[in-house]
Formats: sequence, C-alpha cells, structure tokens
Amino acid sequence: MQEAVRHGYVLGGGLRSPDKQHFYLGIPKNASTYLSNTLLANAWHYHTLGDDSDKITHAIVVLKDPMDRWVSGVGTYITSWILGPGYGSDHFVKNYNDLSERLLFETLILDDHTTPQVRYVQQLEQLLPGIPVTYFKLDPHVIENIGDCIGQPLKMPAVDSNISEDHYDQRVVTSFIKNRILNDFTLKAKVVARFQEDYDFINQTQFYYEPRQLNC
Repeated sequence: MQEAVRHGYVLGGGLRSPDKQHFYLGIPKNASTYLSNTLLANAWHYHTLGDDSDKITHAIVVLKDPMDRWVSGVGTYITSWILGPGYGSDHFVKNYNDLSERLLFETLILDDHTTPQVRYVQQLEQLLPGIPVTYFKLDPHVIENIGDCIGQPLKMPAVDSNISEDHYDQRVVTSFIKNRILNDFTLKAKVVARFQEDYDFINQTQFYYEPRQLNC
C-alpha cells in the first residue's frame, strides 16, 4: 500500500450510512467517485476507519475486473502525474516507444489507482476484524443492489460527476494503452500475472445478487 499512501490515499477511507451501521470501502478506480456521490446524496458521510467505528456492523466492497481497472488507473496516473501544460495525451502517444512501454509494464503498480484491490480488502479486515462484508461486482445494477442489500433504496445523484473518465486526455491515454494490450499478448500476460491475487480473490468471492441475501 506504500504507493497508494504516497499518492494521497487514506487507509480505511470510505463512507458511513446515516444509522452508522454500514461502511462503504472506497477503492480507487472502482467507480468510487460515482458511488461516493450517490451515497452522499443519500445522507451518508465520509468516514475513515478508526476508534469511532465500533457501531459499524457491516461493510460494503465493490470489486472490478482487474484488467479494466488497471488500464483505467494507468490512464488516470499518466493524466495526473505525467501530462501537463505543453505536453498532453497526443504528445504522450506520439512519443511512446519501447523504453516507455518496458518501464510501464515492468512497474505496473504506480499509485492508489493501480494498487491491487485485495490490498484494500486486507486493510479493511485489519481495521474491522470480524465484521461481515458484502461484495458487489461493478456493473450497471450496483447501486440498486447495494440499496436492496441494506434495505434502503438509494436515489441516484442528479449528475454523474466522475469527470475523470470524460476527460479528453484520460480517454486518449486509456484507449491507447488498451489497444497496446489487445495487440500484444505478452503485455496482457504481464498484467494478468501481476494482478493474479485480484483474479483469484474475485473468482472465489460470493457476490451479492438479488434475490439472494448475503450478509445483509
């Protein structure tokens, strides 16, 4: 988690329900901005797990396909930390070469957006030991499923403010990296191997789906 913390991630950060019983764990690039805004619109509030978390009886975790998350995370990292005035996404694509590709795919974990999801889950288990956790797949029904799980239908925010995904540079970089992976199996294999823990965890996790009631 060192790279995540170094780039500003707060360990155990998320949101807490109005009755203080439910805690949503924020995992970067798992639609955390959109989910947080949705929960805020439903009177949830920001919360960092600590000494005042004793009333929490249930945790919510949303997981995402590791490859999709890494590609999106790399786009955010490059847009946030490499691009700047006079050097945009078009410059990045034009100047991309074998060296930059090797550096990127040998490093892979760059910041909180690319730190394996299982690391966040492990932190949750340390900070809230023994608390039931319900896992959700990131899909178009995730808000509806969370609301059904906790017995509190969630109203949607007026506007999806996850503007990073709509940013021109973000789109260009993400699309470029995705195409590199699609056109080079060895690159895909490196990402899969590095995030095998996430794949294994997701494959063995029982996710919440209506009408099953899991830990809710």
